[in-house]
Amino acid sequence: MMQRLQVSEHLALVHDPSRGEGKTAAMAKGLFLSCNDEVYAGESAGFGLPVWKTARLTFFPSLVTAGWLGRNVFEKVYRLDRVVCWELLGIRTPLIFSALLERLTRLYMRQPGHQQLLLKLRNTLLILLRMKSVMGQGSSQGECRVSYETGHRKLVVSVDGRSLQGGGDLILLNEVAGLPFSRLRIGQLIQDGNNIPAWRSCPFSAVLENPAAGIGFSLSPVCRTVPPNWRLAGGREVSRGLNWAGLALSAEQQCFSYEVNLLGEPYGESELQGHR
Repeated sequence: MMQRLQVSEHLALVHDPSRGEGKTAAMAKGLFLSCNDEVYAGESAGFGLPVWKTARLTFFPSLVTAGWLGRNVFEKVYRLDRVVCWELLGIRTPLIFSALLERLTRLYMRQPGHQQLLLKLRNTLLILLRMKSVMGQGSSQGECRVSYETGHRKLVVSVDGRSLQGGGDLILLNEVAGLPFSRLRIGQLIQDGNNIPAWRSCPFSAVLENPAAGIGFSLSPVCRTVPPNWRLAGGREVSRGLNWAGLALSAEQQCFSYEVNLLGEPYGESELQGHR
């Protein structure tokens, strides 16, 4: 059942398990951004979705429970037990093939200047080899509890991943549909459309924007100073089976909080300009 957390007259955050495109349709999502009842889901993970990145594979979540803790506080418990699987010529490949492709993906993420060319090559291979990625069942890595507390044009995400098993990096995805969110602003640097790489290191001043609607979002720590072990990355992919743009936060600790700042008035750029 869809749940709605209003953050301003026009902006809201939506819990809607029925939404999803591509491989993300078979995994849990965080909260989706909505503006004037238009939900920017796409193929995105939503705001505040945990993933557990191990040396071999990245584990995505399924939803265990979801419910209200208070008037403006919503909580979800996720189980990290989904992995990306691949079908080749219509045949499901073993997980070792997924692990190999994950290593190649990590190399791809480190080449922002060549990502658009590599993305075109990927699309060609998907067609020629009838390759398709799907979200499949993996071994459970434990559970992660996330609470979402709304304020005026902000969302405080509090994460407790202390029950996660083994060694890994806990990453919080904060994503929206990639087609409308087509601008990445970092100070005076502006990257539009396909000039936004799939993934790049970003400072916490980075803002992802929807230029047509005049809205955007950024991340910040709840405390004033950024902890030294926090890392932020931003990116966008719009291609065959891909439609997301987002900011990902990783921290060495497994229990922390951060804010998603929702910027701008719909169909105007006053607040976005003030954030530059």
